[in-house]
Amino acid sequence: MTWTDASGTAGIREDYEDRAPALDRVADRLRSILESVVATIESKTLVRAEVRRVRIKKLSSVKRKAESGGWKADQALSHCSDLIGGRVVCNNVEDAQRFAELLKEKLPSIWSEVDVQDYTKEPNEGGYRALHVNFRLDVGDGVFRRDLVPCEVQIRSLLQDAWAELSHDDIYKQPDLPEDLRARAKDLSEVLAAADRIASDIRSRVMRETESQEHRPDMDQVSAAGLAFGFREVFGRSPPDYAVRRALNLCDRLQIESLEGFLEVLSIHVWSQRFF
Repeated sequence: MTWTDASGTAGIREDYEDRAPALDRVADRLRSILESVVATIESKTLVRAEVRRVRIKKLSSVKRKAESGGWKADQALSHCSDLIGGRVVCNNVEDAQRFAELLKEKLPSIWSEVDVQDYTKEPNEGGYRALHVNFRLDVGDGVFRRDLVPCEVQIRSLLQDAWAELSHDDIYKQPDLPEDLRARAKDLSEVLAAADRIASDIRSRVMRETESQEHRPDMDQVSAAGLAFGFREVFGRSPPDYAVRRALNLCDRLQIESLEGFLEVLSIHVWSQRFF
C-alpha cells in the first residue's frame, strides 16, 4: 500500500492520529532536553543559544515527504527524519558547534545513534547552512516495548537563521522563479557566511582584549588550571577531571613544558576536524 492509493493516504492519516499522544510526549521531551542544555551552559558569554521552536510535523507535510520518498503508508512516520523538529538559534557558528556537542552529551543514546549533518561546512546547492542533529527518542513502556520517534534539531547562527527565514518565504515557496534569482539567494548566503566568520574573529579578539589577566592562568607552564582554562575557552564548558588528568599525562610523556599557543592550536583543530 503506497501513499498514492486512497487507502494509503487514509492509512497515513490514521497512523498520524493514532500516534498523536506519543508525538506530543516526544515534543515535550525534546523541548525539555533542549532547554536543559541551555540551562547547563556554564558561561553565557561562551555559548549563547536560544530555543526558538519545537514542533510536530504537519500531516500534510508528512504526506508530501511520503510522496517524494516513495514510502509506503505504514513507513511514513518512521521514515520522516524530522517528524519532531526543534530549532536552536545561536549568536554565531562557534556557539552552534558547541551547542551541538552539548546536545549530543545530553541525548540518551542507548537505543539510537546520533547523526550530525554539517551544512555549515557543506551548504546545500541553494546555500542553506546549519547543523542538523538527527536521533530518535524512545517513548515506549519499557526495555522490551521500545517506541522510537525520529527527531531533528536544526542549530543555526543568527545570520544563518535570518537567511533561512528569508529564503523560505521568498524562494522555497516559489518553485517557478528564474534560476538567476535563486543564484542571488545563494550569493546572499555566501555574504552572510563571510559575515559570520568576521563576527567570530571579532568575538575572539574582544574576549582576548577584555579578559582579566588575574583570572587567566599562567600559560607559560603546564598546569591543570591552564588546560581546563583552554578547554573552557574553546568548548564553552568545563572539562571532566579525567580529561585534564589524561592531558597532563600526555604533556608529561611528550615533555611539553608550556601551554603558550595552546588555545590557538586547539581552536584550529576544532575547526579543521569533523567532531560529529
